[in-house]
Order: sequence, then C-alpha cells, then structure tokens
Amino acid sequence: MKYVLFALLFINKCSAGFSQFSTESNFNVVATARNQSILINYNFNKLQLGCGLKYSFNKLVNFPQNVFYKRTFYAITPAEHWGGEFNLKYQFLTLKDIINFSGFYNAQYTKSHIRFEGHFAIGQLTENPTSELDYIYIKHIDHIGPVLALENNLGVAIDISLFNGVYLSQKFGLGLMIFKNLEENTTIIGSGNWVFSEMLSFGIGYRLGLQTKKSS
Repeated sequence: MKYVLFALLFINKCSAGFSQFSTESNFNVVATARNQSILINYNFNKLQLGCGLKYSFNKLVNFPQNVFYKRTFYAITPAEHWGGEFNLKYQFLTLKDIINFSGFYNAQYTKSHIRFEGHFAIGQLTENPTSELDYIYIKHIDHIGPVLALENNLGVAIDISLFNGVYLSQKFGLGLMIFKNLEENTTIIGSGNWVFSEMLSFGIGYRLGLQTKKSS
C-alpha cells in the first residue's frame, strides 16, 4: 500500500497544474481474480476517461466445478500478474458537491493461467464403501493456459469528496467476461467463450490541481 500512496503523491507533484486530470488506486473484486489497479483519468464536463494497469493477486481456492473460469485465474509468471484497465464514467447526479453518482463502463484485460485443484479416489478403505469417507484420495493440481480474458462491466460509481482534492471511489457493476484458452493441448468441452461477471471496487483518488483551480 505504501508504494501505491507514493505513486499517487509523485503523480500529484508532477502534474499539479493539470486540473482536468485525476489519479485513482482501486481494489477490485472481479470475475478473474482480485486485483489492485492504478488509473490516470481525464475529466471534461461530466465525462471521465481513465486507463491504467492492474496487478492480480493469486488466491488458493478449491476448484469450483460449476464456474470453470470464474475466480480461477492464477499467475505462474511475474508478467501474468499484470494487466490493463479502461474506465469510462458519466456523472448524472451531485449532492452538495460532495457525493457524485455516475454510470460507468469498465474493461479489464488479463492474460494468465487458470488453476485446477481436484481430489481423485484411488482406493477403498473398506470392502463395501458406503460414503465418500470410505475412499482414499489423491490431490492433483493443473495450470491450464495461458487464457486471455476481457471483462466488461456496467454499473454505478459513487465518489465521495473528503478534503483538498482527495476522494473515495466505489463501483458496483455486472457484465460479461469473454475469454479464449490458448492451450492447444487442453479442450474444455461445453465451456463456451463467455460467462456472466460482476465487479465490486473500492479505492482512493486525487483530483490534480484542484486547489490551483479554486484559487484562480
């Protein structure tokens, strides 16, 4: 977190005169995995255009049999942790110049493996097994991919102004994740090429040059 704050302060010092710009760091829970992103936004009137980088976190979870691609992305190289993010917001309501409500479109690009963890029965503990507890299992882990994924979410964003250009950012959205498996030796039957997705995001931002703009 200290590196994120340092980056925000550095961008602020270098760009204090550009009042149309803002910078954000967000923690996102999306369909591929959890990630931390840093965005540079350009603001004109009620429209905001932003782009930046995201860093995905690996999380060890059991493989969900009913949603093959959701929450199963797992980076096995340093490069696979990194991806891109694009964000578009349109402000439709402001309350006392403190709370801003916006509609948003967010796209996140990921190239990573997915992690499969399963337990397979290899023997019996009793002559006449009657439950799953009567078997011996072996744990098996596979990394499939790499897989390309493009997440597209629409929803509502809420920005809450705090002080001196600092604000809190929240996003809640739903959409689709489109993916393509690049592993030629693995065929995932019946998986299609998309799944429903959702987005939950919390972050902090800074509007560059806001004090300069107010004092002019």
